[in-house]
Amino acid sequence: MPAAKPSQASVANVVSALKENGLPVVAVYVSADGSFRAEVGAYAAIAAEMEQTLDEDEPPAWGDVANDF
Repeated sequence: MPAAKPSQASVANVVSALKENGLPVVAVYVSADGSFRAEVGAYAAIAAEMEQTLDEDEPPAWGDVANDF
């Protein structure tokens, strides 16, 4: 008997929850046994935050940026 596949709803729920918590999902992997995992891109979140900062007139102070890491 083949392994059960994850439902579209279960994958969508996980992806939605991750996005709501500020974690950008870059990939979802489904294994042969029916399990799945979502890969998040922390770099994408940092880049998005920095893009917002770069839109401001003044550059960020080093202390403000250094505390983010």
